[in-house]
Amino acid sequence: MADEKISSLMERVYMFLEDSEWQKADEYCERVLDIEPKNAQAYLGKLLAERMVTSLDALKNCQKPLEESKSYNKILYYGDEQLVADIKVANEETKRLSEIKSRNTAKLIKKSVIIGVPAVAVIVVLAIILHSFVFPSIENKQQYEKAQEYAEKGNYQKAILILESIDDYKDAEDLIKEYRYKFASRYVVSAGDYHTAALKADGTVAIAGDTRGYGFNDFTFDTADFNDIVSVSAGSRHTVGLKSDGTVVADFHDSVDCSGQQNVNEWKDIIAISAGKEHTVGLKADGTVVATEYWQSNYCGQCEVDDWEDIIAVSAGYCQTLGLKADGTVVTTKYVKEHNFADGGADCGQFDVGDWKDIVAISAGDRHAVGLKSDGTVVAVGDNRAGQCNVEYWYDIVAISAGEDHTVGLKADGTVVATGYTGNFTFYYGQSDVETWYDIVAVSASRDHTVGLKADGTVVTTFKDGDTYGQHSIDSLENIKLPSTAKND
Repeated sequence: MADEKISSLMERVYMFLEDSEWQKADEYCERVLDIEPKNAQAYLGKLLAERMVTSLDALKNCQKPLEESKSYNKILYYGDEQLVADIKVANEETKRLSEIKSRNTAKLIKKSVIIGVPAVAVIVVLAIILHSFVFPSIENKQQYEKAQEYAEKGNYQKAILILESIDDYKDAEDLIKEYRYKFASRYVVSAGDYHTAALKADGTVAIAGDTRGYGFNDFTFDTADFNDIVSVSAGSRHTVGLKSDGTVVADFHDSVDCSGQQNVNEWKDIIAISAGKEHTVGLKADGTVVATEYWQSNYCGQCEVDDWEDIIAVSAGYCQTLGLKADGTVVTTKYVKEHNFADGGADCGQFDVGDWKDIVAISAGDRHAVGLKSDGTVVAVGDNRAGQCNVEYWYDIVAISAGEDHTVGLKADGTVVATGYTGNFTFYYGQSDVETWYDIVAVSASRDHTVGLKADGTVVTTFKDGDTYGQHSIDSLENIKLPSTAKND
């Protein structure tokens, strides 16, 4: 198991190196060394990051001897015979280049003596100016343009990561905020507890599920209201749609008094929505948040968001609301009243998000919270009895979704990973069976199912024989709108 973890981490190291993300590469090498302190390949990765190159061969072009690095000496001590031989050859070449540089410098100084001291001073000053201002400016410009290229392709994560390294260059700081918002606005398919909702390309909403008489199969969706929709979110027994004009519409099950969480008619200037178990949350254009509850159901304080500001994304869970701030930190509602669930207390640690940083997406489950970092890794806190928080070795993730007792992650290559409920649990309906999925551009997890949207606009879902409300019956879900962050390159 440890070997698999190390292999995955080292794969990430070389991906970071290829993208010139030297600090991240070094950090992942340290994670490998935490597992295996004598791993020579990790020390090689650190050396590559230190010299800002991507391969052992490229080290030969460095003009500073490798033997001056602590990582080089660690490689000699822990490396196998071939690696040691290769690194020694590279070191000899760097020593040769260093000697050539020293000789050339000596010649320049000798000529400068003939020119005179004032001229030498001018040369030195010019060199300092070039090194301090011109070269960094060129590098920042290249990074800035590279970030914009990634953003144009929908890879806002990568763009954010690059811009964070040059946040004082031009309008990089403003672009970071813009890209964080665009990344968060990708919700076009949503799994509710008993149904699945999907936004169609024509701006209408399609529904699948709830065949046991809770309401959706017994009435017709009011298409007069659910049109011109740009985002959709499914709750336990209600569905919410965000319209292009910033207003919000909602519908709920006739046979259940869920009217509270759909009281959104007065909302305006909304840019994002999230439907929880028993409440609905809306993000306003000014970065503030509004919320409405199931009739007298604010027993956990999940609607206490009046003082939130500078928010760019929201996620509603069971007894919790999460808010992602523009600086990459996360705020949460606090548990304010004791409420016992059938399987234990309400506070399972899902509110412990205060130390999260560099977050670009959030998702609130029933009793756990999940955050996606700008480097493609994932953090999670809360109830982990089903393993739903075991995400520490995930990487290259571009989207996340927290269900009731499982967590799903969409990878950059269009495949999907999941952790949580498996066949060992009583209430297992295959909600984590996503290993065969491919070409996915959006995912959503809920009570006992997971849905994925493919690049061709079709929908896939997990399914296992057993208790189901029809939320897996996705035949009617076609011609679904693709998220704004879907790959187009």
